[in-house]
Order: sequence, then structure tokens, then C-alpha cells
Amino acid sequence: MTNMKLIRHSGTYWVCKVQTFSSSLLDSLNQLPTTDFWTLTKTESEHSVVSPIQNHQDYLQVEGPWTLFQVEGQLDFSLTGILSSLAAPLAEAKISIFAISSYDTDFIMTAESDAAQTAEIWRKIGFVVS
Repeated sequence: MTNMKLIRHSGTYWVCKVQTFSSSLLDSLNQLPTTDFWTLTKTESEHSVVSPIQNHQDYLQVEGPWTLFQVEGQLDFSLTGILSSLAAPLAEAKISIFAISSYDTDFIMTAESDAAQTAEIWRKIGFVVS
């Protein structure tokens, strides 16, 4: 998987645990520029938001700042090992990640303080980071 291309998004991102996906939360996300990344996750025990907004209304916990990297292009569902090839060298370097997948591609977030080292590690193993 050498030749994999990753896009480093500008700005900082936050992972927030919120009480609920209120209409004010959704309104604030929908008012972000269309180029901004955000995602919602709901499980039986939590509601999480990843976005460039540090403190959403009614937030319970927040982690960040994070830097967002995106695997470029649309990934076929039959591909295997993509997240592993990105995560393993970072684990060896003791860099924690937050991984997110969408229908089309994968995203990896690292602490903002680890972003430069993350990009350098990936470049050393043959990935292109822009």
C-alpha cells in the first residue's frame, strides 16, 4: 500500500461527548463551511460529535485539539488492511489515533502535537501526505 495518498486537513478538530443531538447542535454544524468535516455517532450509551467546534452546547466531555488526515479517493469495500497500514507505524511510535470511516474513505486523527511526526512517519514508509 505504498503510494497511498493522505490529505492533511487544515484547522483543528475536537471530539465531544454530548447529551443529545439537539436542534441547536445540528444547526451549528450545518452552519459550518461545506469544506469542514464533522460527524455524529450514536450508540446505546453515548452521543459523540467530531467537528471543528470545541465546545458544543450541552457537551459532557471534550478531547482535542486533533489534526485530521483523510485517505484520498474512494476506497472499495473489498480492500483490506488500510487502517492497519496507517495505524501500525503510529502505534510503534506511541502515537494515539482516533479513526473514523465513511462510506467512501477512512480518516485518522492524531493529537495536534503529533501531526508533524505522523506525516513524517507515513512519508518514510512511502505514503504521500499533502
